[in-house]
Amino acid sequence: MSHLRLPAIAAVVGGLLAPALAQNQPQEIREQLIAADRSIWQAIAGPHPNIAQVRNALAADYIDMELGVSHSREDVLKDLQSVTGFSFQYEHPRAFVLSPTSGYVIAELTYSSTSDGKTAGGRILTTTVYSKEHGRWIAHLHTEMDMPAAAGPAPR
Repeated sequence: MSHLRLPAIAAVVGGLLAPALAQNQPQEIREQLIAADRSIWQAIAGPHPNIAQVRNALAADYIDMELGVSHSREDVLKDLQSVTGFSFQYEHPRAFVLSPTSGYVIAELTYSSTSDGKTAGGRILTTTVYSKEHGRWIAHLHTEMDMPAAAGPAPR
């Protein structure tokens, strides 16, 4: 009789834990998406972007939409070669899980940099769409929208 109770107890406990585990999965995926998004900006930051790290984070079919103009992965990587001194503040990231292997991140970014001797900076709202491929999150589509400047200290 005790042999019959053990599977029944396991089924009840498993049935009670499954919803809790399922609720934690989207939170874990959201955290992974935000980490993937932030890591791309971190790869760009500093005296010179880490082009290899950025390349590995972007899908072969990656598209960057900026001011209504589409830029390919190769265009973005080429443009990053002239960027120096990129600094940023990554704020209010929000990740949305579409499935266990897809989602997107919306974040606010305040940045400054120099490209081809010209200083640039501002505050933007970014949206990046990701898929999980071979165990890692890969960016497929990125858009930016200008935002009003935030009050407070400049990025470091």
